[in-house]
Amino acid sequence: MVGKFARAVIAKEALVQIRQEIRAVRLKETGGALVGYFAGDAVYVTAASGPGPKAVRRMFSVEIDGAFAKEFCDAESTKSGGLVDYVGDWHCHPCVSTKPSGPDYKAMKVMSGFAGSTTRTPITLIYSRLTSRFSVYLFDGGSQLRPLKTARQKT
Repeated sequence: MVGKFARAVIAKEALVQIRQEIRAVRLKETGGALVGYFAGDAVYVTAASGPGPKAVRRMFSVEIDGAFAKEFCDAESTKSGGLVDYVGDWHCHPCVSTKPSGPDYKAMKVMSGFAGSTTRTPITLIYSRLTSRFSVYLFDGGSQLRPLKTARQKT
């Protein structure tokens, strides 16, 4: 099933939320949860959260508030009638690179095996604070995060 996903479609509203959070937090990484759905060869991201009130933001890492992220995902799922749920996480890098680091891989591996996770193949969206560009990667269930083609959804 992992091999069939080739692209990520990111809703405009999700990117707006991500960019607002990044602008609000200077000199530290920040991030949050992503909700959406898998269909055909794509993952559709419909909304993004911030990191939550108990998040720990550092210069080169962020620990997302898990309880806050779960509440966000549950609320989005309820609002959509169960059509959307957790599909992954996002965070920013304080540099040009949008490539995943070792800790990024470990975080997705943990989430794929987490009993409360709704997917075994989560994505991570990595946003470069310096270039305002981002890349999306899919956890392959094994040893790597595989890059996905990305598109922005206008509505």
